[in-house]
Amino acid sequence: MKKPSIHLSILAALLAACLTPMAVKAQLNVGPQFVIPVEGFGGHIRWGYGAGFLMEFPIFKQVSIVGHLDYIHWITDKKQVDNLRLNQVGLQAGVRLYSGRKWYVQGWGGGYGKYGIETNSNYSDYGWAIGAGYLPNRRTDVGLRLQSLKTLRLLALRLDHRFGVEKEKKN
Repeated sequence: MKKPSIHLSILAALLAACLTPMAVKAQLNVGPQFVIPVEGFGGHIRWGYGAGFLMEFPIFKQVSIVGHLDYIHWITDKKQVDNLRLNQVGLQAGVRLYSGRKWYVQGWGGGYGKYGIETNSNYSDYGWAIGAGYLPNRRTDVGLRLQSLKTLRLLALRLDHRFGVEKEKKN
């Protein structure tokens, strides 16, 4: 019997999360990200920037299911590589765990596509990420993640605005 794919499992988990009562309180995070290569990029990639969208479905007070879509444009060393224009798009799902109200850790996995515009090289791969973040107020999310794509590693800093966050009621 054939095993279901990992993408089908992630989709099933997100669907199950949508059916829980807390999922009605879904939150959307949108913001810029700044990225530096850590390993596997060679010497011609210096840094990157882009934007990300994160949908958070609270399951319990301290646990959320997250879906993450992001875009990264890589900046190259023009002296070494004249024609290289490299972009990256990712779609991932995972879990966010809160320790208290302000701090969280998270992990996710999913697919990534890399596209070289002038080099005509395209490929996609599976990747994973771990990260942590801080919520200085109810509308701001500052996060740092280590992303791994096969042999490539990158470090991303995100600053998101959070939509759909309800004000906490005081008893």
